[in-house]
Amino acid sequence: SVEFGIKVPLINQAYLNSAGADVSYRRLYTFYINYIMGF
Repeated sequence: SVEFGIKVPLINQAYLNSAGADVSYRRLYTFYINYIMGF
């Protein structure tokens, strides 16, 4: 159906966006920890 064709890409896009945000957040968090350990 048309509804199925619309919903699936939106769900995948939302998942990719949240996964990308999670990865960048972890990278920032790791950088922050290393920064504190450096001092």
